[in-house]
Amino acid sequence: MIGEHKVAFIHENIFGSHEDVFSSDCAIICNKRIWDKLDPECRLTSALVYINDQNTYPDPYASVVKSFITRNKDLVIKRLITDDDPVLFTKYLQLTVKRINQKTIKEYLERDDIGVQIKACLLNLTQTGVTEK
Repeated sequence: MIGEHKVAFIHENIFGSHEDVFSSDCAIICNKRIWDKLDPECRLTSALVYINDQNTYPDPYASVVKSFITRNKDLVIKRLITDDDPVLFTKYLQLTVKRINQKTIKEYLERDDIGVQIKACLLNLTQTGVTEK
């Protein structure tokens, strides 16, 4: 648990020692199976934890979480915008695309659920040239 949120994490005691588990293909399969059984909110919160600190999860598990972030871009961005956390939003951009296009920024700025700090962050991106045309 982080705060009130459940997050996914594989404790080394579940499978044995850290070296044995995470050096084998079995670890990736086990991680994926556990990940697939999580409820969507837990996966999303886990993704945000990973975005905040990419060293949170052991390597094979981190790959599964990063893949979730890539495949569920809209869901992750919606949560970031709603949470109004510009630091985490910036980390997300650094982790994924580095650049965001003007059309996407405009769509985000028009949302009703966008926070003030994220709005300022997006406006700053348009002025600093970190966007695509």
